[in-house]
Amino acid sequence: MKTKLLLLALFTAPFISISQIQFWSDTFEDTGAPSTGTRTPSIAEFNACPNTSNTTLSDAYFKRTGTAGIQMNNGTYSAFEGSKFWAAEDIDKGPTCVNNSISANQQLIWSNINISGKSNLAFKGLFAGNNVNGGYQGLWWVANGPNQQDFISVEYSIDGGPWTTLIGFYSSNGTTSAGVPALSLDTNGDKIGDSTSIGYAFQEFMQYIPGTGTTLNLRMNCFVNASLVQEIAFDNFRLFENALDTDDFEAKNNFNFSPNPSNGILKINSNFDGELIIVNQLGQTVKTFNVNSNSENTVNLESLSKGIYILKNVNSNKILSKKLIIN
Repeated sequence: MKTKLLLLALFTAPFISISQIQFWSDTFEDTGAPSTGTRTPSIAEFNACPNTSNTTLSDAYFKRTGTAGIQMNNGTYSAFEGSKFWAAEDIDKGPTCVNNSISANQQLIWSNINISGKSNLAFKGLFAGNNVNGGYQGLWWVANGPNQQDFISVEYSIDGGPWTTLIGFYSSNGTTSAGVPALSLDTNGDKIGDSTSIGYAFQEFMQYIPGTGTTLNLRMNCFVNASLVQEIAFDNFRLFENALDTDDFEAKNNFNFSPNPSNGILKINSNFDGELIIVNQLGQTVKTFNVNSNSENTVNLESLSKGIYILKNVNSNKILSKKLIIN
C-alpha cells in the first residue's frame, strides 16, 4: 500500500516541471561499473551444474554474465545494455550443485552512494526473466508464505535506515498448478504480482525515492528456487536527481499542451524537434511520438485509459516532465 500511496502523491501533486540528471549507475560491464561506491554480493559469484547436453553451459548460477555460459530454457535474453548483466537461476544449489546447499535468498548491495545535497531522487533499472511453462510457479507462496517464494525486489536505505522496497516482482497468484504466469510487478505491496509481467526481453521500470540524506545504500534482493524453471536477470541500474542548472535545458527543450485535462486529443506546441514520451503511474512508457517546432502538433491519446500520466521530453540524462490528465 505504501508504494501505491507514494505514486498517488507524486501524480496528484501540483504541476511541476522536473529536469533530472543521472548521478550514479551500475551497467555490470567490465570497467566503470558501478560508477561510484561498491557492489557486494551476499555470496561469491558461482556458475554450477553443467548442462547435460552442453557442459559449457550452466543450469545454476548467481553472477555477472552475458548470454554465453548460462543455459536458457525457453529462449534467450534480449534488449539488455552492453554485453553484461546480472543473472540467477536455481540459487540454492550453490557452487557445489547440491539442492539446499545454500539459501535461495541472495542479495547484491551497493554501499556508500553519495546523495548529499541531492533531491527528488529516482531509480531506473532493466529487468527480465523466464515467463514460459510456468517458470515462476507459486509453490513457495503456498508452502512457506510470501517470504519464501520466487521474487526480485530493489530496496534502498538512507543514512543507515531500514530497507524499504522500491520495486518488486512476484508470482501473480498463489496456486501450485502448472502454467502460473511469470513474475509480475507488485503495485500495492502485498507480494502478489498485479501488473506488468517480465519476460526474456529486458524492460525498464522506474520509481521515485522519497526523502534524501547523505548516503544511500541500494539492494537487489531475490529468491530463486521454484519447482519449475526459474531464470531472472537485471541490468543498467541508475539513480537520478533534480538538476540545479535547469534553466538552459528548459529554455531549449520546452513544450506546452492543451487541453489539460484532455478527452484524448492533445494539441502540443514545442520549441524543438524531437521525441516525447508518456508514462503511466507505474513509470511505464505507454506512448512515444515526435513533435515539430514549426507547427502545432496533434496527438490522439484516445486509446489510453482515463487517469494521470506524465508527458516527458528526454534529452541525454535530463528530463523535462509535465503532468497530463486524461478524462
